[in-house]
Order: sequence, then C-alpha cells, then structure tokens
Amino acid sequence: MRFLVISVSAGDGHNAIGRALIEELNKRGHTTLMIDYHKGVSPLRQWFNNDWYFWVLSNCPGFSHRTYERLKRRDTNKKPPRLSAYNFMFNSPKSIKLVEKTLADFKPDVVFSTHSYPAALMSKWKKEGRINCQCFYLVSDYVIHLYTELTTNNDYILTPCSDFHSTLEKLGYDKKQFLNIGIPVQTKFSTISDKKALRLKFGLNPELFTVLCLSGGAGYGRIDLIVKNLLTVQRPLQIIVVNGRNEKMKQKIDNYLAKKKINSVLNLAYCNNIDELMGASDLMLGKLGGVGVTEAFNKELPLISVGQAPFQEYDNGLYLSEKKAIIKIDKVEEIPEVLTDLFDHPEKITALKA
Repeated sequence: MRFLVISVSAGDGHNAIGRALIEELNKRGHTTLMIDYHKGVSPLRQWFNNDWYFWVLSNCPGFSHRTYERLKRRDTNKKPPRLSAYNFMFNSPKSIKLVEKTLADFKPDVVFSTHSYPAALMSKWKKEGRINCQCFYLVSDYVIHLYTELTTNNDYILTPCSDFHSTLEKLGYDKKQFLNIGIPVQTKFSTISDKKALRLKFGLNPELFTVLCLSGGAGYGRIDLIVKNLLTVQRPLQIIVVNGRNEKMKQKIDNYLAKKKINSVLNLAYCNNIDELMGASDLMLGKLGGVGVTEAFNKELPLISVGQAPFQEYDNGLYLSEKKAIIKIDKVEEIPEVLTDLFDHPEKITALKA
C-alpha cells in the first residue's frame, strides 16, 4: 500500500510523529512519503507557525495563554472568521497546491495528517468527494486541539486515550471513527538502555543521579533558571541540558558554567540522540509537548514540568498531573525542595514510572 504523511513544522513534535509512522510502515514493506504542509512552499506561514509562534511563547507568555483560553471558549458551531490567523495558516494556496500535486503524483491509498491544518483540508475534500483514499488524523497531545471540529470528515481520528472521546462526539465525530492507539513514537524510545554505559559514553559519572533538562527543538523558555536552581540542590547529581536550536541560551549557560567553574553539567545544543540522553537519565525536567512526554513515558523516565506551559502544553500538564503521571510545579524556585524530597523518598520516583 501507499501511505502519505502530511506534517507541519511547529516545533518537532508533529514531524516526530510522522517519522515514527514512516519507520513502522517501511518495516512492513509499504511505500511511504512525508511532506510538510508549509515548509519550502510558504515561507511566511512557516515563519509565522514556527519562529514567530515560539517567540511569542517565550516573550509574551501571559498574552499567549489568554489568547489560547479565549479561543477554547469560542463557538465551535461557527466557522473561523475569514481573516482569522487559523484561516491564514490553513488556506495557504501554495500549500494546497502542494498537497493536490502530491496526491495526483503519489496516488496514496492512505493519508495521515499529524496536524489540524492538513487534517482540515482532507476533511473538506472528503466531504466534497474530491478524494477517495482513507484519511487519518493523529492527535499529538493529551488534549483536543483547537479547530478539531473542522476535521470530522476524516475516516478515523487516532487518539492518545479514550478520555477525550466524549468531547470529540460533541464536536461532530462518531464513535466508529475513534482509534485509541496512543501517540506514535519511534521504536528507539521503547527500549530500556544501560544507564551506566550511556553515561560513560557522554563522559558522565556512571554512578551519579542524572537529571535531563529539555527545552524542545525550538529551545524556548528560561532553561538557564532551571539549571541554576538544580545546582543549588544539596544532593549528589549531574545535569544534562539540551537547548534545542537556541544558540544564545546554550552560550549563556556555557558562560555561566565557566564563570562558576562547574563541571557537573553537560550542556548541549540541538540533538538527534534524545533517546540515548533519556536512557542515561533518572529524571527529566522538560516541556510538555505530547510527543516528548510520550517518549519519556516509553523510556520509563519520570517527568517534572516547571512553570506555566503554553497553549496545549498547559492542558497536557493539567491532565497528566491529575492522573499523577507527572509532577507539576509552578515556579523554578520550587525545584530544590521538590528534588530534595524525591532524593529522600525514592519510592516517589518509582511511582512515576508505573
């Protein structure tokens, strides 16, 4: 069979789901192709969806959160305004032409959409009878995304858990469309590694408790403040920091470590071996994107969320903390107290792995 995956570069999560799907389908001998809805064909929308989006999250968190909460309260029975940001991103003429051409040339039997933009387009075309391939929409977070009501004509929606099915029904989905499979991640995140061997590989102390700090592919947020507070914990530990594509933040932390003559921190830029870094760690402090969270869960790596997460990550945090799947703390200043408590009560760390 021929499978087309349509993703959107908004951070790395949606693309990571696409890579996981391609990996598994290729193993099964299928013909696959993955395209990006905006990247390479609509530079302005790509900038808006990635660079501008993460700049706003980093520099205007209060505004971002209020905007998100207001959008959640909108009337889902009404179409988005013609001049709305969503319509600007969704109705990209060049992106639509790319999808049209790919469908005509590749002739897929199945289309997977890892973001609501292509999922809404596939839903529209299914309703109009323009396509007859099967269409799947994959939910990439532990929350129902904004504008999911525009995707209901896809054949199936792949959900992270059944808790959201009643909400989906209210938005127009039918029960027969639900496939509760979780969030797909690459198989390398589903193997438990030898921690000591990996620590030696990265030049770390193989016997020391290791904390991994992740700021996502875009590297937004004040991860430097997290590191500084971790360094005040009066227990033996070492730290791995991944700054993503935020080169300024990496340099800032490098300068701080050099000034303070600290050698217990491995400070990294963007990495393609996050699975190994997770495998080397005992605890993770990181962002709450659905894919990254699922990767940590599969690695049996306990997770702490620090600060107010943006947009859907905020809802991920609420849902997962209610399920006692993560520890959620509001301020970086709470890190020393929480870490000390976990050190002194290791059974709490074990409980997070369950």
